[in-house]
Amino acid sequence: MKWITTLLTCVLLHGVSAEEKPKAKKPRLAGVYLGKVEGELAKAILKADGMMAVYPAIEEEPQFALRGSWKLNEGMVVAKLKDPDGKEGTAILKPDQGDLILLKVIGPDGDEDVFSPPTFKRKKALADKEPAGIYVGEFDQEELQVELAAKGQVSIRSAEDPDGGVIFSGQWEPTETGLVLAVKDDCGEQAKVFLKVTDNGFVIQKVETDEGVETFSDGFRLKRQKRGGKKKDPPAAE
Repeated sequence: MKWITTLLTCVLLHGVSAEEKPKAKKPRLAGVYLGKVEGELAKAILKADGMMAVYPAIEEEPQFALRGSWKLNEGMVVAKLKDPDGKEGTAILKPDQGDLILLKVIGPDGDEDVFSPPTFKRKKALADKEPAGIYVGEFDQEELQVELAAKGQVSIRSAEDPDGGVIFSGQWEPTETGLVLAVKDDCGEQAKVFLKVTDNGFVIQKVETDEGVETFSDGFRLKRQKRGGKKKDPPAAE
């Protein structure tokens, strides 16, 4: 399992030692946040004294724990977390309208996972009329080639083996904010893919299927949760 997958699917963290404990932070960031990271629903707690807690929203397997702390650095929340083996990684989160957005994770081995919508770059133009062309990018851990024909047809193939056959086919049409692809596979499974056109390609913003709707943005949003009852936030430390 990748380190990022476990980052926000762990049990409640313990505090750091007195020597490691950072200065207290303002309560406007301290709080409880809930969201999905790579399909896993999890809860994160940022405490006003700089300690951090992260654990599964559904606490079924509490045996795994990451331990660490957080601080505010140049407007970003920087969280240092260790797994039970002592391996430490770093998570970078951006405060946004009361929520937190997970932008990047640096794993114990130094590898970086930067989170952004699936991006496809134009490999070849098919006509003077944009956006007709051939685009290549990664979606759901698979390298894909998307062909947008000038007359509105769309075909999606494996980028590693584009001659191996069409995976999805259908039609594309412009929208107020970009493009929408209406496609289906050989088994009849259908999907609508909403795209935002960029200078050198497009990004996927939303995918609608019979199983539900998946949206993509710059990072994973963790929504701040309201406190129950009349319990107030602790005062900010000077």
